[in-house]
Amino acid sequence: MRDIVMIVVDTMRFDYSDMIDSLNWLKKIKLVSTSSWTFPSHVSLFTGLVPSDHGIFEKNAGKGINHYFNPWRFDSIQKYVRMEGYEIIWITANPYLTPTFGFDGFDEIYEIGETKKQHPKSVGDVAEIRYKLTPWFVEKGVTQSIEILKNKNFRGPVFLFLNLMEVHDPYVRNDPDYTPEKLLKLKIKCYDSSVCKRWLSGYKHSVNYLNKKLYTLMNILQRKLNNPIFVILGDHGQLLGEYDKLGHELWLYDEVIHTPLWTNVNIPSDVLSIIDVPRLIISELEGNEFLPQKVFFSETYGPASYPESERELAERYMQWRIAVEDRSGKIIYNVDEEKIEWSRGNTEYLVEKIMEYIKDPSSFSSPL
Repeated sequence: MRDIVMIVVDTMRFDYSDMIDSLNWLKKIKLVSTSSWTFPSHVSLFTGLVPSDHGIFEKNAGKGINHYFNPWRFDSIQKYVRMEGYEIIWITANPYLTPTFGFDGFDEIYEIGETKKQHPKSVGDVAEIRYKLTPWFVEKGVTQSIEILKNKNFRGPVFLFLNLMEVHDPYVRNDPDYTPEKLLKLKIKCYDSSVCKRWLSGYKHSVNYLNKKLYTLMNILQRKLNNPIFVILGDHGQLLGEYDKLGHELWLYDEVIHTPLWTNVNIPSDVLSIIDVPRLIISELEGNEFLPQKVFFSETYGPASYPESERELAERYMQWRIAVEDRSGKIIYNVDEEKIEWSRGNTEYLVEKIMEYIKDPSSFSSPL
C-alpha cells in the first residue's frame, strides 16, 4: 500500500503560494477552507464535514467550550487508515492538534516548537503560547520535524501528518504590539500602518524560510517512503493589512479562506473545498472516481479567544458569518444581522444556498 503524507502549512495564503517553489514538482490548485482558524478547519479536513455539521467550533453562547475532537468517534481519515493497517505518525507544532484537545491514540506523537514546552489546557492557553513565541521569530518547529524524520525508520504503510507553524504569526521578534489586548484590536482594525507593514514583511520572510526547509523535508520523505501520496495544504490564510485588518479568526475574505493545495494525485478541478481532501485520498487509494464540490462554504463566529479585559469589545464581534462561493461569485452573510456584508459577482443564487445551509448544513458536507 502507498504511504500517505498530509502536511498542513498553517496560515498559508493561496496568493503567496508561488513563493513555495520547493513544491513545484506537485500540482497546485486553490483550496477553500471551511473556517478562518485552525480547529474547525482541521476537523473538516479530517472528516469531510462542514463546521455546523461536525459542531467543533466557537459558539455565540460560550467561547472555548467545544474545542475537543476525538478522531475515533467520527468517520475520520485517521479511523480509515487505521482500519486499513496504517501506522499513524503525528508531528505538530500547533498546540490545538495535541492530545489535550483530543488528538490522541496515534502510534507516535511528536509535539515540536513551543508546543513541546507548553501544556495548554484551553483555547486561552494556546493564545498565551503564541505570545511567548515572539522571541523565536521565524523558526517554530520545522527544523525539529526534519530531524525526527531524518532519524525515523518507517515500517509502513504510514500515514504521516505534520502541522508546520512557520507562516503563522508572530512575525516580529519581541513585537511590542503582539499582546492579547492589541492583537484583538488589530484584527478588527489595523490602527497603525507600520504594524501592517511589519506583518506583511514578516509573512513573506516566513514563507521564504519555510520554503528552504521544505526542500530538505521533501527530499527525506521521497527517499524514505513508499510511492507516497502527497497532500500539502493550508488550513486558512491571513489578513496582512487588507481591509485595514490583520489576522484571520474573525473574517471570511478570500485572503483568509483561500489556501493552496499541492498534491501528486490527479484532480479533475482547479479548486476544491477542504472537505474534499479526505475523499480525494481515499478515492486515490481505492481507485474510485472522485467528484469534488461545486459550491464552497466557510463560517466563523468571531474571536476564538480574547483577554478578559477586552470581553466587551470581543462580544461585539461574536456573530455568525457564512461565506458561500462558486465560480460565478461570492457573498459573506451575517446571519445574526440577516444581511450581506460583502459580495462579488452573481449573488441571487448564492443567497438561496446560504438559506439552505442554515437550514441543513449536513447536506453540504462530504462525509467519508
